[in-house]
Amino acid sequence: MKNIKLLFIALLGFGLSLNAQTKKATNTLLWEISGNGLKKTSYLFGTHHLIAAKFADTMKVLQEKLKSADAVVGEIVMDSTIQQKMAPFLMMKNNTLDSLLTKAEFKEVEDYFKTKQPDFELKQLNNFKPAMVSFMIVFFDNADILKDVGEGIDNSFQAYAKNNGKSLYGLETAEYQGALLFDNDLQKQKKHC
Repeated sequence: MKNIKLLFIALLGFGLSLNAQTKKATNTLLWEISGNGLKKTSYLFGTHHLIAAKFADTMKVLQEKLKSADAVVGEIVMDSTIQQKMAPFLMMKNNTLDSLLTKAEFKEVEDYFKTKQPDFELKQLNNFKPAMVSFMIVFFDNADILKDVGEGIDNSFQAYAKNNGKSLYGLETAEYQGALLFDNDLQKQKKHC
């Protein structure tokens, strides 16, 4: 009897999940925000940094809403100063990779890069924090992702705002994001390198 109840529950769950799958998803990337005293409807676009700008061209509703927007808010404002603002968070001040990593670890990381780019020397990244090296490994492992990105969708929204006289804001500063991504303990970063 216990097995029959479990079977019934499993079938019921399976049936409900099938029903949920048949409902057409709408607004999966563009979400309307209204109420709570807002005078004008706002929209939240769920994005991914490595999606090409041309993806937005396929979404007619998105284009309409962007045209009617008063402002665009990005994760951070992408401008000419971002590299300068992020650079201090990427570099080690009183350490180097070859002293942080054991000789065997350093060789292992360098050998990995050499499988992707034979003339690569890890010493080129000696002053970078391990978290930055980890990001580079992800990009080396997923080079095909980057080939079609060109101008990312985030940048295209911000460029649209600048070119069309719309206000542009960032939810975070470059410094906040740099600290969040790269200012944790070097020994912890080393574990992911």
